[in-house]
Amino acid sequence: TDALVQFQLAVERDPSARGAPEFMAALLDLIVIGKATEPAEAFILRVYGREALPSIEAELEKLQRPMSIQRLSAVRAKLLDR
Repeated sequence: TDALVQFQLAVERDPSARGAPEFMAALLDLIVIGKATEPAEAFILRVYGREALPSIEAELEKLQRPMSIQRLSAVRAKLLDR
């Protein structure tokens, strides 16, 4: 998605941009809704790593749709395996 490309460019220009809360929220949204799940997941794994776990855990607590929970749980599992 365009948003993901913009996030990648922003982090390349300024690595501290990864700390912007809207980045993580938007990435999790991409995963939860199933739009660009794989690229968003790869970005989280590469840029945030285990730092993303608290945000993922908080989002999982709010989710109700089984497919959304499954998608986000898969990302969580990959982070825990690292």
